[in-house]
Amino acid sequence: MKPILELNQDIQNKIQEIEHQCEFLCKQVSSLFTNNFKEHDLELIVEFLRTKNKHVTKEQNYFQKEYHSFIEVGIEKDGEYIPNARLSIWKCKEEWFKLVGYITEYPTEKIEEFVKETIKEMMVDLNEKL
Repeated sequence: MKPILELNQDIQNKIQEIEHQCEFLCKQVSSLFTNNFKEHDLELIVEFLRTKNKHVTKEQNYFQKEYHSFIEVGIEKDGEYIPNARLSIWKCKEEWFKLVGYITEYPTEKIEEFVKETIKEMMVDLNEKL
């Protein structure tokens, strides 16, 4: 994660664009692999989430302390969620009484590659257990 000390409109626009791309990416990748997990009575979860103080929020307050956006990949079985991987996109923290942001250094293509590889590893693990 790359630290950002100047929290301004340009950074906000960049975060907004990356988050939008990640939301689309999650839906797209999820639809590619969902059936592979349904065959085993599992639900693949590929979500883009925003949290504030570790609670999920819909608000996009990028420059508020403890705001965090990330992609989470996991599975759900019988109502129980089992997380597998989390990739941070943006995080805002207070350090030395000043807000500091941290943004992913990966382009969207690398993020997509990471998510797909994670899911493929989950499928291999699943097949080995059967």
